[in-house]
Amino acid sequence: MTEISDQSSTKSSSFPSISELFKQSWEAFTNSVLNLFILNIVTIVGYIVLGILFFVFLLALGAGGSLFQKGFNPANLLALVQQPPIMIAIIVGSLIFIALFIALSLVVQAGSILILDKYKEKISFGEIFRKSINFIIPLFLVNLLMLIIYLGATFVFIIPAILFYFLFAFVNFVIVLEDQKGIKAIKRSVFIVSKNFGPILARLLLLVAIYIAISVFIPNLAAKADSATGAIFGFFSFFINILLGWFTLAYTITLYKQAKERAGDGYSGLAWIWVVAILGWIIALIISFTAFQLISSGALNNVLEKMRGQSSLKQSKEISSTDGLIKSGQLKFSTAIQLINKKGSTEADRDQITGLLSGALADFKQATKDDPKDYISWYYLGKTYNNLIGVATNAEDYAVSSLNKAIELKPDCFDCYMELGGVYIFIKDYDNAIKNYQEASKLMPNSANAYFNLGIAYKRANAKIEAKKAFEKALQLLPINDPSRYKVEVEMQGL
Repeated sequence: MTEISDQSSTKSSSFPSISELFKQSWEAFTNSVLNLFILNIVTIVGYIVLGILFFVFLLALGAGGSLFQKGFNPANLLALVQQPPIMIAIIVGSLIFIALFIALSLVVQAGSILILDKYKEKISFGEIFRKSINFIIPLFLVNLLMLIIYLGATFVFIIPAILFYFLFAFVNFVIVLEDQKGIKAIKRSVFIVSKNFGPILARLLLLVAIYIAISVFIPNLAAKADSATGAIFGFFSFFINILLGWFTLAYTITLYKQAKERAGDGYSGLAWIWVVAILGWIIALIISFTAFQLISSGALNNVLEKMRGQSSLKQSKEISSTDGLIKSGQLKFSTAIQLINKKGSTEADRDQITGLLSGALADFKQATKDDPKDYISWYYLGKTYNNLIGVATNAEDYAVSSLNKAIELKPDCFDCYMELGGVYIFIKDYDNAIKNYQEASKLMPNSANAYFNLGIAYKRANAKIEAKKAFEKALQLLPINDPSRYKVEVEMQGL
């Protein structure tokens, strides 16, 4: 929907060429660069003055207190700001100075537009500042409104926000150069861009490409080609970027004037833009409410815990020789464990167990050589050595080093910490056993087994209070009818 004003249209039939755009932009830039430089110097001085005034304001608040008694003390500063009157004064003062910083920035923005627009005329800085001050509130309110629209559109798959940013490209120029305010300025910008969509898009994309080439690609290429040239570009890059920013502003103002002349007088409706923005904010509110509900109900934590609770030793689906060795070793190891747990095992069983564990050990050793970064191989190697403690020489040392290697490769390996804790329990290094079971309980806070073993380690270390707490936590996590509760209760006796 398009709203046409009562003024007569001066619509031009064709859009000026890109070469004409660059010619006019360069003329505006070169004739305005000195005034833009002076304006920015004055602005920097203004920022410095505001900063000094804010610092003096903070000092004045502490002059009657204890801020600088016996030298500066952060504790005195903390005590000072905790006083309600001082805190209110700091908040109000900070808001005032932030408002002044924003106002000065908007004055510079409006002043830069006026300088580039009036470069053929002799206009004093006094007149520029006087006119620019009148645009502080209109620029602030419209840019705040556009920010709200951008944020809403961002939640509708981002693309509408990019489109709106393009359609609103001339809003500030409309405010300053056409003296349009509020929503009317947005409607005017959308109208001008819509009437010249293709030419404006092509020219802005060209400007972006040139900007990136000058500010990014050329300095990088110079740095790679020759260090001296790169250093020179690095030194001048700050000034080049400032000049490039001023030329960009001259370019977009010139483009706005050309598009305005071709589009004529008119305003576009914003109904569809409001619909998209409101829809985006509704989506944002729904997402925020859902996230709040998940967090407050603990459902999100349950999902995360369930994901972490999946076996940390899940093997890769990729088929390789290492996988074959691991599977072979796992089969031998599990068969050996079954024989170990068999009641009434014979001498032949014990010989078979030794052979199976030796075979598993050989498989896992080869797997670690084939793929040293596969934590699963190191885990099973350590697990196998753990079952050979007391049988094979230095098995406990090999078990510790292998399991530590597995943890180094995968710090969130729950089973690795549990197995390593068991090794330390066996060799009576209870402090290290406690550390590993603590890590395991952090990784899986809902694991009763982790807390039970932590309680065992504390009990062996004669830390009865900590042992009792760990056992009680294990009981909390175990179901009422779980047979394992009896085992925990037995260990708690005497604590």
